Amino acid sequence: MRRLTDGGRYQLYHHLHITMSKICRVDAFHVAFFQDGNVVAFPYNFDDNGYRDPNFHIYGENDMCAWMIEQQRPYTFSLDQGALVRRGSSLPEARLKSKDAVVVPLIAEVDGVQRVAGQAAIQSYQASSYDGATVSAFWRLAQTMMNVITHQRAGNRLHSGRRPGTPRPSADEMSLPELVEEISGKFRLLRHSIDHARHMAAGAGHDIRRAVQDVSDICDVMQTETFELLVQPAEKSSSLLSRLTPREREVAALIAQGRNNKEIARVLYITELTAKTHVSRILRKFGVNQRAEIATLLRSLSDLYEARNAM
Repeated sequence: MRRLTDGGRYQLYHHLHITMSKICRVDAFHVAFFQDGNVVAFPYNFDDNGYRDPNFHIYGENDMCAWMIEQQRPYTFSLDQGALVRRGSSLPEARLKSKDAVVVPLIAEVDGVQRVAGQAAIQSYQASSYDGATVSAFWRLAQTMMNVITHQRAGNRLHSGRRPGTPRPSADEMSLPELVEEISGKFRLLRHSIDHARHMAAGAGHDIRRAVQDVSDICDVMQTETFELLVQPAEKSSSLLSRLTPREREVAALIAQGRNNKEIARVLYITELTAKTHVSRILRKFGVNQRAEIATLLRSLSDLYEARNAM
């Protein structure tokens, strides 16, 4: 895997996926990275039906992500008969069908301190697919991948320090979740066209079928790498917070912590219906449809806490 150091992230994720598929049964696979505000980003998702769109997810205190951050060790299906897998998978179908799973932490060293930066998971729809040797191999390979990513990030920081950075787009322009969805929609259309071309080329020669498959592979690579670029740390979210009332800022901060409406109501001493109304207004003001998008827009926890302390 180390020879992939100069390649893109997709190649790293895909290499880990394919390598594990040669070692054991893998019906579903994902790589995820933890963001601010209890948001986890999934740049690489795969199940038995193929490559899936990258996505975001808000995790709560009882979710797989929270367990991984606290425990900093591999999770196996036998620990709780898959209860955490069913709560924490980014793939609904895989969550329901999974009969065995291994999830390993991705450890990164930041300023001399090791922390859990994300997780990688393999799932099987057949019981007892993984043993201790599988867990050890997956954790070792996943950590090798993470070491390569850490090396890439260090190289990028050195490179960016030699010349001025490019200004980010204004926060008043398209939001990050909107941009991700816009681009993902275009990739979905592209993959639909590729699938149609593959069907039309079924009876054609090997070279034509190979060319269609190459285009499909390029599509997958481009979507993952585009997603990676978009989820880099965003600018201060003060302009977003300025659209909210003081109470809505409190609600937004709690959403970013992964709280549901009932929990928000309890913390703020309001009714659950009032909490739901505040959430609806925040969604409308930000022009988004999901709670996870609110947390993604408000990526900096320090901004959220500053906003609450300023009230």
